[in-house]
Amino acid sequence: EKVNWEMPRLVAEECLYDGNYLHLHLKQAETPTGEKVNWEMVSRPPHGWNLSGTDLIATLKRQGEEYLLLVLEHRYPIRGYVVSFPGGIDEEGDGTKGALRELKEETGYTALPQDIVAVGPLVYVDPWKSNEKSKFVQVNVREDLPENQNPTQNLDPLEVIEALLVKKHCLLEELNKISQERNCGIDSRLYAFAMGIYLGQMAQETRP
Repeated sequence: EKVNWEMPRLVAEECLYDGNYLHLHLKQAETPTGEKVNWEMVSRPPHGWNLSGTDLIATLKRQGEEYLLLVLEHRYPIRGYVVSFPGGIDEEGDGTKGALRELKEETGYTALPQDIVAVGPLVYVDPWKSNEKSKFVQVNVREDLPENQNPTQNLDPLEVIEALLVKKHCLLEELNKISQERNCGIDSRLYAFAMGIYLGQMAQETRP
């Protein structure tokens, strides 16, 4: 059956909570078939630009092995730790300066603008409950930089973060191991990335 792509009509919108970092809204809409919808959603306060955050896919080579720089961070909503990509709100608004700043703050490692390999498009993080967007920034971290001889984090007072170096070629296995040994959760974006690596390896092995 062909889907009707006509947009539901927005009838009303009410801000239920106006916080420093999150706003809670109630949207009232009507579908093309006349159904009434009440939808609760979360948004970031207006920033003045069309970007909420960045996620860093940061790789580091050591003795011929490729590692990913990840973070194990305490997440207050779940009262526990989650392993994820470094990243955060892009206060600069260009998707790259903020990414390099977050890398330094959360992991202690420095990367330069010329170390950025690729910057992805804006993607929605969880569009069923928020309008938040993010960009994936791929960067190569050079361990031979003087700044990276003794990497030191620069965390905000409320942040509790441990930097992790995890082998990339067996990322899925390593994440499951960390989750069990450290009794922590795994960010869905990182897990999907690990699954992509694993499935790609399986496809290579089964190719005739």
